[in-house]
Amino acid sequence: MFLFVSKNLQTMYDVPGFSDNVNEDIKNAWNEAVKSNYNSSDSNPDPKYFPLDPNDIRESSDAKVFWFADPQEPQHCFDERIAQQLSDFGIEGRKLLHNEYCEYTIVKRQDSSGKLRPKRVNVTTEFKAYWECVARRDPNLLRKILKEILGIQPSWQDLYGVDDPFVLTEQMRAAKFSRLDKINTDNALFMSHPINGLSDLIYIVGFGSKPYAVKRNGQIEKASREEIFTAKRVRSLACRHADPAASMAAYGAVFGGNQVAFKNPLGMYIQSFNTDALSFQGEPLPEKWIRRSRANFSSEGQNEWCQRLVIGPSDEEPYFLDDIKIETGEFKEPVVGGFQILKSIEVGPLITTGNPKSLLSSDYLILDITGINTAIKCNKAEVCSEIQQLKEQYEKSKLHTSP
Repeated sequence: MFLFVSKNLQTMYDVPGFSDNVNEDIKNAWNEAVKSNYNSSDSNPDPKYFPLDPNDIRESSDAKVFWFADPQEPQHCFDERIAQQLSDFGIEGRKLLHNEYCEYTIVKRQDSSGKLRPKRVNVTTEFKAYWECVARRDPNLLRKILKEILGIQPSWQDLYGVDDPFVLTEQMRAAKFSRLDKINTDNALFMSHPINGLSDLIYIVGFGSKPYAVKRNGQIEKASREEIFTAKRVRSLACRHADPAASMAAYGAVFGGNQVAFKNPLGMYIQSFNTDALSFQGEPLPEKWIRRSRANFSSEGQNEWCQRLVIGPSDEEPYFLDDIKIETGEFKEPVVGGFQILKSIEVGPLITTGNPKSLLSSDYLILDITGINTAIKCNKAEVCSEIQQLKEQYEKSKLHTSP
């Protein structure tokens, strides 16, 4: 979705992560994207419980909302070993399985013997919608960001298909955005999975920001996760890390009489990374092999938050990703891809709550669960058939590459 806005839009949010020094046009465009997705969300956000503007919430406090970033669905459908293989299966794995608001690519290089080995993992939680705002509003900033990430400056022809993007209208620049697909595939600039978008985050927080309840023995009681997802006919959402964590955090606040809103700056962030689980030659991982970027938080407790994380040695060093070891229970094993890294990462948005008040009995949305089996069997989810097809594709690829 591409939006074209006036310069007089009220600014509610800075750009994600305070990552870039932007002009007002981009900030306005980003806020309009947020507003448009909020107003058109299928979850029908209720401003009574989930206001768009965080400034509407007084007496606010931060809510801790985060989840592990490793793809959960393939672990339900099969097991962790297969989940790792399929999640690390290049763009095919990324397109289907990287749906926890965190995506990665594995950078491979040849070693001295000519063998292709994993060198680094690029991890991103950036929203595509923000990159779209930059691409159509400020080509110079787009190229600056890309140079900072890639180390080289792409040509205007690479990015827009012309020698001078400033002769293009914003609509024309927007139409050229797909030219970034290949660079994004190779480098994980921003999230591209269909359900890792800004609209999806607004949907799931809006979905949870409702005073659902059930009646038991004539008494109004808090509903369980299974009751909510079953009664609202979205059982599949319960089979990921992200959707239950985000929606139930919002629901817990609203059921307790609080409002919920995204805290400035709205974005998706890598909140924690358990580097203690990683080692190199028996020692802690060198700091230069852990590169955080695309965020500028200075407040206490958030100084290591980021939207981009690169793990592994540089091309100038003779080492590879699989020279790094990761603890898995009592054992240590080589790091061969991004799935292992994501199991040590927690991601989530910034959420604020406040304006507490008592709910009236008429405020509750009573769920009718009479005669409904609320048990959710994630190993029988519809997505398992798609993952089975990916598994078969993966197994065929291994047959073709076997010596």
